[in-house]
Amino acid sequence: EILQGEIWVIDVQVSSGDGKARMKSAKETSVFRRLWQNKWIHLLKLRYARDLLNKVVAWRPRAPFHLRHFPLTEDTAGISECVKRQLLLPYPVLYERRGEFVAQCKLTVVVENLGVRVLSGPVRAAHRAVEGQGAEEVYEWR
Repeated sequence: EILQGEIWVIDVQVSSGDGKARMKSAKETSVFRRLWQNKWIHLLKLRYARDLLNKVVAWRPRAPFHLRHFPLTEDTAGISECVKRQLLLPYPVLYERRGEFVAQCKLTVVVENLGVRVLSGPVRAAHRAVEGQGAEEVYEWR
């Protein structure tokens, strides 16, 4: 049962192929987000991982970030330990067969008495993709 006042996250995935998008491994992911609920920085054994996490907390404590913002190899060396200890969440890369396109977006909505109101997310782009404007436009939106 969906009640008024609830907040939901809707994950929309659109594919131009057979609809069976698969995730690549976390090693190929380059976008991460800090899991702010977990605060056990002292569990990290590598100094590189502690330094990276301290930089992430100081720079973007809750927003996603790309690895290109941390160009030093010492910074990227600590990623795997932070993911293993569940301090960073990797955003997975979805793929299909060769020549097919995959698009993904997340919407945050709140249920109100008159309906649903979107709080965040690319609503118009997701609407065009769902209506089937073509694989080229879905690829450009990505």
